[in-house]
Amino acid sequence: MSAFEEGWLALREAVDERSRAQFPLSAVRERRRDGPLHILDLASGTGANLRRLAPRIGGAQSWLLTDADRRLLRATESRMRTWASSNGYGLSRRAEDAEIAGPGFRCRYRLQQADLARELAHLPIRDQDLVTASALLDLVSEPWVDELIRRCRHAGSDVLFALTYDGRVECRPRADDDALVLDSVNRHQRLDKGFGPAMGPSACERTETILLRAGYRVLRRSSTWRLGPNDAELQRELLSGWAGAAAQIAPGLGDRLESWQRKRAGFLLRGLSRIAVGHQDLFA
Repeated sequence: MSAFEEGWLALREAVDERSRAQFPLSAVRERRRDGPLHILDLASGTGANLRRLAPRIGGAQSWLLTDADRRLLRATESRMRTWASSNGYGLSRRAEDAEIAGPGFRCRYRLQQADLARELAHLPIRDQDLVTASALLDLVSEPWVDELIRRCRHAGSDVLFALTYDGRVECRPRADDDALVLDSVNRHQRLDKGFGPAMGPSACERTETILLRAGYRVLRRSSTWRLGPNDAELQRELLSGWAGAAAQIAPGLGDRLESWQRKRAGFLLRGLSRIAVGHQDLFA
C-alpha cells in the first residue's frame, strides 16, 4: 500500500474528528479487568485514532500503534506532544514506549513498523481487547479483512473501523463531468493497493457481512465529511487527488479533466464549493 503523506493526514484530522460517529464505548470499558485495556491500531499513521479514542474510553490503556511507513511512525512523537500540550495532558517518555495522562485516562503506547499486507499473522491480535483502524477498509481486499476478523473473533476482541469511504460524493455547485470523474475515482478505489483487489466503496457492507457471519453484533453509523469554505485547503487536495486518480483510469481524458479541475477550482476560489464525501463507521 502506498504511503500517505504526513501533511494530508494532519489536514484531514480535524474533519475526521468532527465527522466520526459516536459509539457506546462503555462496552469496551467493560472488558477491562485488573490491568489496562489493550488496543491494537492498524495503519496508525501519526496516531489520530489514539487521540480520538483514548480520552473517550477512559481509564488505563495500553496501545500498540502499527504502520508500514517509518516516516509516519517518527512523526507520531511530535503529533502526540503537540496534542498533549494543547489539551494540558502530561506526556512522559520511556525507553520503548510513552505515556499520556489526562483527566480520567492514562494511556501508554508504543510504536511498531509492520507491513500489514504481509505480516497480519505476526501481529499480537490474541492479546487485544480492541482492534481499531481508520480509513483503511476501502483500501484492502475482502480475503484480508476476512482473515483479520477471523483472528479478532478467535481472540474475543472488539473492533472499531472508522471513516471507510462508501463511494457517495456530492459536489456543489455542480460542474460538467462531475459524474465522469467520480465514477473513475470509484473504479480506481478498487485497484490493488497491496492487499489484493481493494473493496473500495463496497468495503463497509462487505465487512459488516463478514462480522455478522463471524458472530459479532454490529453497529454501523454514517461519518460523512461535509466540507465548506473553511475547508478550502482540504478540498483543494481532494480535488487534485481525484483528478490524478481519474487520469490513471482514463488517460485519454486529459483535456476534460483539466477543464473540470479548473471549474471546480473556480468555485473554491469564490468560496462557493461544498463537497460531501460519504464514509461509514463500524463498531462490533
